[in-house]
Amino acid sequence: MKTYYSVYPEFVPKQVCETIRQLAQLTPSQDATINSYNSAPSKEYRVSTVRWLNSNNNFLSPFLLWCAVTSNKDYWNFNIDPAITELQYTEYYSSQGGHFDWHDDVLLETNTHRKLSIVLQLSDPSEYTGGNFEMESRFNFNSVEFKKQGSILVFPSFLRHRVTPVTSGTRYSCVSWIHGPEWK
Repeated sequence: MKTYYSVYPEFVPKQVCETIRQLAQLTPSQDATINSYNSAPSKEYRVSTVRWLNSNNNFLSPFLLWCAVTSNKDYWNFNIDPAITELQYTEYYSSQGGHFDWHDDVLLETNTHRKLSIVLQLSDPSEYTGGNFEMESRFNFNSVEFKKQGSILVFPSFLRHRVTPVTSGTRYSCVSWIHGPEWK
């Protein structure tokens, strides 16, 4: 791989980020799960709430899709289906110890596999502390700098990553994935 990830700093305008945050409040929230098989993660592993946003006719999807397709073309050249099918709005509250321990985003239960993960930073960095995004690379981990509001991070879904505990305030993000045919 040429690179483990790509970052598009402040790619989505602040007003769009604020609108996404307001619209998300119209969707019911639920405690986050780890995967479709585990509906009650341990609080040591993951603490956050999620809201599933409609990806059809969503004005956010073109931003995410452009970054994912461009990163894939420039760095990985995976066989992908260029479409946004899910939008997970995630809230990490410091009052609850919001975090998500080491994991990958691979989903192998279907005939298509998650190939790329996309994270949009919706919070302004002044709104929270902690909540750092870290990614394993080879035998160590690196903190990925993309805390500026509107920044987008794209990376292969098989790379392990985590969100460290939020120590004050609330971290808001939107996550999506690009799928493709089974890995060969």
